[in-house]
Amino acid sequence: MVEGSADFPPFRRVLLAGLAKAELNGRIAVVLPPESEAETQRLAESGRVKVSNYPKALALRPENLITAPAPDFVTKPLPFTMLQVARSDRKVMELCRAADMGGIGKVGDISDAFEFAETLWRIYGQVPAASPLPEDVISLVLDTPGHWLYWMGLEQIGHHILIEACDGSWRGYQSFKGSQRLSRADGASETDICPVVNSFGGVLVETSVAKKASQGYTARDWLTSPTTVKTQPLPESSNSGESQAVSGPEDAVLVDIWYTELGNCFEIISLPSGLCFHQIRSDPYAVLEGMLIPDGDDRFLVDLYEEDRADVPVGTVRLKLVENCLELNFKAHGERIWGPKETAESLRHLQKELDADRSRASEFDRLASEKREEAQRARAEVVECERLAAGAEERAVEAESLATDAFTRLASAEQRITEVSEAAKACRASAAPVAAVGAEPAAQALWGGGRDLARGEIAEVIGLVVELKEKAQAISAELQEQAATLLKRKLEPMEAAEWAQSLLEASEGGARLSLVPDRPSSPRTAKGYSASEEVWVVTESDVKPSCDLSVHSRLAFPFMRSYARLTGEFPDATTLLRILELAGWEDLERDDGSSVGWTLRSLNLRGLRSEWGELGA
Repeated sequence: MVEGSADFPPFRRVLLAGLAKAELNGRIAVVLPPESEAETQRLAESGRVKVSNYPKALALRPENLITAPAPDFVTKPLPFTMLQVARSDRKVMELCRAADMGGIGKVGDISDAFEFAETLWRIYGQVPAASPLPEDVISLVLDTPGHWLYWMGLEQIGHHILIEACDGSWRGYQSFKGSQRLSRADGASETDICPVVNSFGGVLVETSVAKKASQGYTARDWLTSPTTVKTQPLPESSNSGESQAVSGPEDAVLVDIWYTELGNCFEIISLPSGLCFHQIRSDPYAVLEGMLIPDGDDRFLVDLYEEDRADVPVGTVRLKLVENCLELNFKAHGERIWGPKETAESLRHLQKELDADRSRASEFDRLASEKREEAQRARAEVVECERLAAGAEERAVEAESLATDAFTRLASAEQRITEVSEAAKACRASAAPVAAVGAEPAAQALWGGGRDLARGEIAEVIGLVVELKEKAQAISAELQEQAATLLKRKLEPMEAAEWAQSLLEASEGGARLSLVPDRPSSPRTAKGYSASEEVWVVTESDVKPSCDLSVHSRLAFPFMRSYARLTGEFPDATTLLRILELAGWEDLERDDGSSVGWTLRSLNLRGLRSEWGELGA
């Protein structure tokens, strides 16, 4: 039975057959929805189906369409897919070692975006000169039939991505080299931390809290799907009696991340069989687990076992709940004497303290404002009210002192909660096989994980590239105007680019630059702080020449969000200076004839050379 147009809904993959143009037969296309009511009517009247083709879509009869088989991503003569190569799968590594081609097996460990793109490309062919990114790049990638690899060079923002298109299905590849700037949480020294306060035009744009550096990710990280932790069955306790589920209010109090005064971190997890003690030790590395067994009022015992040695416990931990804290002692297996007592606080309790400090700080800040207003009103009164004004002033000073102390406590509490959260994150990361990559997980959710992407998903990815290109030009124009103002003369794009390059060199390649704020945020509303509508690029105080460029948030914030949705990381100060460094990129050309700034390379993966020896057999 011949299928009708209704049998081919939009976005179904179809095989073309029986057409007068023989070169079209055998191609695989995607059924496209009509773009207007008029087109819908024309297709219905003619009984045809609209299918993808580059540069122009085709309208074909249903009898010339067959439901297409699943896409074949194998890149012959290689015996494996590009995804397996980019992810450095075990099969690829074993075959490459056998053929003395070990370099191919290391592709998945690359984090630099350009190095990864170039290395993966060279496995399949020579790198050609790059062409300018075409205006119809979305249609080019979506509608060109066959098996292709596209390299998009986003040089003006310092990034590169690869897209593999195979018969109406797509896969996305990228990696990201993290920032070299250390944060306090990374163990940075005081000289590595951002300046205490920087002010431009009377606006506070920097604080003493170090910013968290982007960690980046390798190609293998990007191509690995995030998974969740699965708790493994625990060995039975060696103590007399069986492990029992602990019921009552202790459950809610104990189940949490706990942080000791010596810096150790452990977690108590609620399982159907009871409460589980879970700890990861780094030196030597060990994962210790055990079930909590009641031992009197508010006291528990835990026999700890290593995952790979379930027969003999490492030792026993004794826990006692004392006023929102846990007192614990450790006794090694075979010993009779308990070790020294440690006290642990829960992440939940620290969070409550932080919330309380925030509330007190806000209340004292409000009280200080009220007293200051009272003092101002009192000064406006007649002479006989001077005594009252002096008293109100004294109370205002006292309230301000209390507010300052409260904010100091708040800063300390925030620092401690950050340290505990980082420790908890490290604990969970060690237990979880894979976590989502990047500061913005939406990027990997959109086009990462090595999965086959739908037409709408890859269209959004390329749309982000086009959007970033447009936003970068607006930012470049604003930065060029500021550079001309600072240098007090009109600048050509190349002169502005050279000036930006000098700033990057003076700041050690951007290592001593800060972007403030470092991600999109809301303006400050607390009294005593000015709200800045700018995103600033600033240098450390001893860097010469200094940098005090800014971009209005109406331009910067949408750019930062789009950048993070594409790459998984937010841009840093270097990214904005790179935009200025490539000002006038349209007129630049490399020695090999390559275009600069925003480029595209294409490679037909069904026309590869056969020079792989036994690997291609």
